[in-house]
Amino acid sequence: MIRKGILVALSLLSASCSDEEPAGQVIARVNGVDITRRELLTEMRALDLPATTEVSAVQDELLARLVDRKLMAAKARDALIDRSPDYQALRRRSDEVLLADQLAVRLGAMTAQPSTEAVDRFVAENPQMFAQRQIVSVEQITFPRNMLTRLPKLQSMASVDAMAQALDRAGASYQRGPATLDTRALDREAARRLDAQGAGSPSLSIDGQLATARFVLARRTMSTGVNEQRAAATDLLARRAQQATFSVAVAELRKNAKITYQQGYAPHR
Repeated sequence: MIRKGILVALSLLSASCSDEEPAGQVIARVNGVDITRRELLTEMRALDLPATTEVSAVQDELLARLVDRKLMAAKARDALIDRSPDYQALRRRSDEVLLADQLAVRLGAMTAQPSTEAVDRFVAENPQMFAQRQIVSVEQITFPRNMLTRLPKLQSMASVDAMAQALDRAGASYQRGPATLDTRALDREAARRLDAQGAGSPSLSIDGQLATARFVLARRTMSTGVNEQRAAATDLLARRAQQATFSVAVAELRKNAKITYQQGYAPHR
């Protein structure tokens, strides 16, 4: 009876690794391992290609990637890499990230789209994001926040060069370089300060223990039509609503979960 079961299992294994030509949803086979059309499309989505890209235009590249990965994965299993603690931890993480991401997508699909009135109100209340949107080129320098107290004159210096020289003399560390600001990413007050900033005067922002001074080099107005503004506002409001829905769901899950920590690992409150 046992011998018969072994023969059946071997027969099934042989059938799954047959040399039959791939057909239907199976578009290729690597040492008996199927590659399906769904895998091909998943690989395409992972590359974040333009929405207008045709599958046929990248099919060869995608299949080559899938074939190579199947071969490398098989070699890794032969080397027992899939049994290592590092691999198991990474696989568990990737599974959990994928599941959480898919849950977020499902929750997002359940979130109501913003109304036309809400969109128009949002556009009107945030001109820096829409009708008066600007792309601002700046030169900036980031340094320890406490240097503003040690060197009060930093706030009145007229260039990054002058600030860098003062910080050098004080032995302070800093990072400097060009940057680009999009006023769509700023709130109204921050955009107002940036718009009022004159040449040779820095705008200061604080982030934790770091301070950043920015000097405006150039401004470029981004002119868009009303329909484009509404579309952008709809997308932004929808994403905010989805994030709010996700945050509420996580808070509810935490509230109902039993979570314990080893001593020394509990969150600091």
